[in-house]
Amino acid sequence: NEVEVPFLKGIEVLPLQEATETIAESEALVASVQSLISDARTFIASKNLEMKQFDPAVAKPVADEFIKQTERINAAAAKLNQFKRDTEARKKTAQMQEAGESLSVVEGEVKKLVEAVEPFMAESMTEDEAQELCDKLAEQSKEVQTKMDGSRTFLAARQKESKMGIGGSSHTTEALQKLQERLSDAMVELAKATKVITDNE
Repeated sequence: NEVEVPFLKGIEVLPLQEATETIAESEALVASVQSLISDARTFIASKNLEMKQFDPAVAKPVADEFIKQTERINAAAAKLNQFKRDTEARKKTAQMQEAGESLSVVEGEVKKLVEAVEPFMAESMTEDEAQELCDKLAEQSKEVQTKMDGSRTFLAARQKESKMGIGGSSHTTEALQKLQERLSDAMVELAKATKVITDNE
């Protein structure tokens, strides 16, 4: 299957964009082939009904051929199911990767905000300077909060799936726990920075 070639190069984790695009193509292929298999089964079933109208001696060769074709269809369906399971596993890996990268961005933004509020600790700032910085950082804080909310929602969805047994494993559970700990730490730091801003408004 050419669609899954990127995953067969021996690279443990593909770049996120390549993985996401390949998975989307794989899911589209699964849907397309599933539809073809369904149509083929429906066609054979309808023809089998038609064959019952004919003399058994005449119908038997055709019925035998339909049996052979059904076996081929079933074999294709089995391969499709395996490909579907592989795609679902790869999707979970990509989602974990996306959660990690998204959280790294949030952590970076929180760090910038924490550093940006440090001037409030200096007594040399004038009231106007403090107000100007406060207005700027208040907006920055809202943007960071929005990104953090996105990461939290995405991570919560992965945790829910894991609890439901969808793509869950001990490795996935452990990875989700570590991501949750990182998110909690970032939330604490953001809350501290936001309090400094609020206290100086």
